Amino acid sequence: MRNNYRSYILPVGLIIFAILPFFVSGFYYRPTADDYLLAYLKNQNGWWGLQRWWYIEWGGRFSSTALIGLINPLNFNNYTLFSFHAPVGIIVFCFLLFVLTRFFLGPMVSNHDILILTASIIIIFFYIAPGLSDGLFWYVGFMVYFLAILLFIIWMMVLIKLIKKENNTLYTSLVLIIGVIIVGFNEVILCITVSTIFLLQFLQFIYTKKIRKDLLIISLLIIGAALIAILAPGNFVRSANVNNTLPHNNIFRAIYSSLALGTGNILKMIISAPLIPFILLIITVFKKVPSFNQNNYFNKIFPVYTIVVTAAIYFGSIFPGAYAGLGNYGRTLNVSYFIFIIGIVVSIYHLLVYYLPRYSSFQNALKKYSTIIQLASLLVSCLFFIPSNNYKTAYSELFSGKTQESLRLMNERDQNLERSRNKDTVLLRYINPSSLATTVYNSFILDKKHEYNKTDLELYYNIKNIIFTDTSK
Repeated sequence: MRNNYRSYILPVGLIIFAILPFFVSGFYYRPTADDYLLAYLKNQNGWWGLQRWWYIEWGGRFSSTALIGLINPLNFNNYTLFSFHAPVGIIVFCFLLFVLTRFFLGPMVSNHDILILTASIIIIFFYIAPGLSDGLFWYVGFMVYFLAILLFIIWMMVLIKLIKKENNTLYTSLVLIIGVIIVGFNEVILCITVSTIFLLQFLQFIYTKKIRKDLLIISLLIIGAALIAILAPGNFVRSANVNNTLPHNNIFRAIYSSLALGTGNILKMIISAPLIPFILLIITVFKKVPSFNQNNYFNKIFPVYTIVVTAAIYFGSIFPGAYAGLGNYGRTLNVSYFIFIIGIVVSIYHLLVYYLPRYSSFQNALKKYSTIIQLASLLVSCLFFIPSNNYKTAYSELFSGKTQESLRLMNERDQNLERSRNKDTVLLRYINPSSLATTVYNSFILDKKHEYNKTDLELYYNIKNIIFTDTSK
């Protein structure tokens, strides 16, 4: 029994290493930017008035806007609650990934290997995620993007259950309800959700030669919800106001931009070292795969199809920002990266299902030396690992005291604003964002001219003029 516990030390240690600096840093977050604006709009117009204003003036993300309108801590003048969404979200993310891997691989692999795979996904996600400050720590960014990832994991598991159990009322209802909610979070997850359900339905039709009415109805209703989000007047207003690109949208230029950005990011992953050890770890987890089952149409999916579909969904999820002319911010790419990572895992699984049973000697060697390969992969990662700014900055600034100093300045800012409520002028100190751990608190606080967040703060606090002073020099 003691040896069994010891086998969990490595994967659990990897998970703790992967999330520790981000988990702790989350407790230091304080409200910024749209946190104030959405609270102001809700308090001025009520919950329904906020939905109407946002849909007409800014965008069709009806689910995230509705949820923020309900539980934004600023609605209750509570700053403490802003310290919990990121840490709680990180824990839920890790738990759902473990459940997801166990859901698909439970009968085939041990809990130790499931933890190894879960730890690998967590590490590589936080390593490459380009927008942790505004996609995880920023409250509105968390509600729009990171929460959508969590719901998508749940939705995928329920969808697979429904495909395996036809005409199940509970699973049908859950797939429909969660699917409609997900497409209302952001445009990236909208594209991924719609393409996923149609892809699975298409594969089911190819291999069973029949159309599932329940899946067809679900698909059509989810498309209807997606159209409500896409055709929101606010999308067109925002695009025109941001950079006046609406009359000049070019589908070919958008495709080129998506391919260029996506390819560049994949190459960066390979050059930066983590992708290759990550793939080796996955292979050791799948050292025992089921024999090819002709009656299971999931096993009939040729690996090349999986790879192509993964790439198509990844590049397609980058397309909306390129086509709208709004660019692809780090918080949107977080969603694309997560889907890409899961796609890699699924692709390797299908490759091994097809080819591993044909090479018994390789399979036996993999079973015998899997632990050694896992340790070697981690060693290679340590020796040739090029630290990403995410880990390097989060760890260094957390233990150097910069994170705590940022919290002190943000608390001083909040007290300054509260004392100045309903006054004509307030002097606001700020620090110049320069890295991840700093932008945890300052992302979107202000632009170079102090215009964007200044407007939000003035609206929320009813202050006519805010004067900024730079404390970073």
